[in-house]
Amino acid sequence: MNKIDTLVAELCPDGVEYETLGEIEDAEYLKLGRGKVISKKDIAGNPGNYPIYSASATNDGKMGEYGSYMFDDIRLTWSVDGGGKFFYRDSPRYSVTNVCGWLKVVDEHSFSPRFLYHLLSSQWSTMSFDYVTKAHPSVIRDLYMIPMVPLEIQREIVRILDTFTELTAELTARKQQYAHYRDQLLSKKTLEAMDGKSVEMKALGEVEDAGYIKLGRGKVISKKDITANPGNYPIYSASSTNDGKLGEYGSYMFDDIRLTWSVDGGGKFFYRDSPRYSVTNVCGWLKVLDDQFFNTRFLYHLLSSQWSTMSFDYMTKAHPSVIRILYQIPMISLATQQKAVDILDRFDALTTSLTDGIPAEIEARRQQYEYYRDRLLDFPRKAGAAL
Repeated sequence: MNKIDTLVAELCPDGVEYETLGEIEDAEYLKLGRGKVISKKDIAGNPGNYPIYSASATNDGKMGEYGSYMFDDIRLTWSVDGGGKFFYRDSPRYSVTNVCGWLKVVDEHSFSPRFLYHLLSSQWSTMSFDYVTKAHPSVIRDLYMIPMVPLEIQREIVRILDTFTELTAELTARKQQYAHYRDQLLSKKTLEAMDGKSVEMKALGEVEDAGYIKLGRGKVISKKDITANPGNYPIYSASSTNDGKLGEYGSYMFDDIRLTWSVDGGGKFFYRDSPRYSVTNVCGWLKVLDDQFFNTRFLYHLLSSQWSTMSFDYMTKAHPSVIRILYQIPMISLATQQKAVDILDRFDALTTSLTDGIPAEIEARRQQYEYYRDRLLDFPRKAGAAL
């Protein structure tokens, strides 16, 4: 920290001037834009190895691979219709779809793309984008504030923060290891061994048609509705932050256990066991009707495992009518389901503990990164500068 403080005192003795992202673009230090439509038909017609990034919450936002590319330089990208989280794209050649925004540094003598990545990620962590407030370039150019600090300071901050980022890679590796164990346990071969017989697989839609479960969607709940009916019952929506929680409400839709997922987003499953809650119209839900045949917690683990191999985006949305065909359900005994749940819940607890302090040194490093990121990026403002 001493070196940063010394550099700021030396190079910015009167404080630091801040400008909006839009002002920085207008001054031609950087450029904001959006990707273009790339359909699955386009991909099939032009196969190749260049990555395509979209709004998916899985696989680092990667939608697929293509035979052409849009960019061969470093850019930041984010989901316009999703949570607006920033990604640092330094693949040699790649494309982004029209549901993504991009930022390119035009004047690299004034701004480091990596510095802007850390800076915007820090500010993003205090914001909330959802299906109402979308992260369009025209919106974020007025929201984000950029400190006009010399490149020497930017590079030193990047050096420190990238050190913390590299250390957290171990956390990701451990999570992937647990996900591998989960997927192996839920494979047809393992479930047959646990159940002691051959296992029949049925589509999720067939299981619904047989009356074992019910699929549905939430309802429209506007910010006006929430303001007019305040309360403490949670509302879950498509946001990728805060466990999908949009806010709180004075009424509720459900008082039972269900699975929910974002229809227009990545389709990730959530296990909802709050006593009373609601879900908006951009969410799907699944309810077990016959708990003598299916364990809701088992379906949560099973569908989460299969979801990790899928890619939902603006072209393939996770509507109930779509996922009922995609997901495959093993028809195993309730006892075997419970055995799997007991094991998987222990795995889940271990995975969760990785971000709750075990191993403590990894969590400490994550907290240190966030602390130093926010501390390093908080510069003294120049006297008289607008807030």
